[in-house]
Amino acid sequence: MQSINALQKLRRFIANSLGHREPESGYRYRHGDVVVEDFAEFSGVPLQVVVERINDFHRINADDWNALGVRSFSERAATFYE
Repeated sequence: MQSINALQKLRRFIANSLGHREPESGYRYRHGDVVVEDFAEFSGVPLQVVVERINDFHRINADDWNALGVRSFSERAATFYE
């Protein structure tokens, strides 16, 4: 049993080192999730769009980060987090 766990850890380590990510299950909206429902109502964005954006946040953040241009890391980080 320990050898299986060690093998799984090794596979994860290698995959992460190569930039591969394990598929994530993503967010699943459930009726009554008041934080998401309230945000959708407050923002005027349809609930389904809010849920899709939550599930796609890795790509959305990467796009925003990359759109800042080729500046130094510290300048890019300061601009991104404003």
